[in-house]
Amino acid sequence: MGSVLGVSVGASAVRMARPEVGGHDGYPDSRSFAQQAVNVTQPSSENLAAESIGVASASGETIAATAIAYHNAEHAKAIDAAMAREQLHNYHLVPETSAILEYLESTGDIQGFSTLAIYDLGSSNLTVSVVDTRAREVRYLEQTSDVSGDYFDSLIREHQVASGRLDVPQTQQDVIDQNERCRGVKEQLSTTPAAALPSDNGLALLSREHFDSLIVLAVEASARMTRDVIVASEQPVQAVVLVGGGSRIPLVQNVMRAWMGMPVIIPDAPEAVASRGAALLTYRVATQTPLRRSGSARASAVQSQGAPSGTACRFQMPPSPSSEPSVPSPGSARAAHF
Repeated sequence: MGSVLGVSVGASAVRMARPEVGGHDGYPDSRSFAQQAVNVTQPSSENLAAESIGVASASGETIAATAIAYHNAEHAKAIDAAMAREQLHNYHLVPETSAILEYLESTGDIQGFSTLAIYDLGSSNLTVSVVDTRAREVRYLEQTSDVSGDYFDSLIREHQVASGRLDVPQTQQDVIDQNERCRGVKEQLSTTPAAALPSDNGLALLSREHFDSLIVLAVEASARMTRDVIVASEQPVQAVVLVGGGSRIPLVQNVMRAWMGMPVIIPDAPEAVASRGAALLTYRVATQTPLRRSGSARASAVQSQGAPSGTACRFQMPPSPSSEPSVPSPGSARAAHF
């Protein structure tokens, strides 16, 4: 078969992933992906996703199957509408949490854990969900926009304006442009101890230590929220998984490790977990291939304790958005099946 494409549709970026074929039987390598991120510069990220998929489909390489991860029923409907406008029909929708679990199970990172808290820190919000990995059910979910990548960007911008390094914005477009520059600095500080911010008065350096001081209260609030969600869920949560672009920030990782009192799992490229998992899901559905786990250190450790290995996880294609069970609203303990 041709290649498969997994897509995640976020507020700030559309991410596409194609797994590299590995092994003698052509099964995708869950550790190696060709990836592309397209920044959202138009009002609808769903429209951008559809356009990007159309470009990828017309690029010459045959795409046998495409899976798009969605957040909820409303998001799924918006994606369907955008794909229809582009006259694209060879795709299916998969719940984002299911895609995340698919990738984590394929790498072995969550083997042996039956109940997880997923901490998803994206550009527009933070979602914390408690998930039964065996039943593939969301048991409890809460979401807030008080902590997000956009909020961190605004903290950098406000500090730079207050210090005179950036001019006071006169229009909303000025704010957007300055936030975009600050986003680049934030991303640099995830891997370097300091970053240069192009300012209205030349380059301004921002250290990671200073950045941490700007966001620490928000990050600690997010850890407190995660602990509260775990308690409120009344589920035996065994580990916390960090996904989303904000999970790359070292302070986020350090605070979560210090506050959780249980294993904290940080997958490779946390911002790409949903698109990678969607690609693996669509391959398995298209070929009816059982899940195969990578021989990660975590998987090896669990197998040595006698845990089962190589078991195919259960996955059913989601129903159409009109008949789809709803995801629990914030503070709800009602299970959502997928």
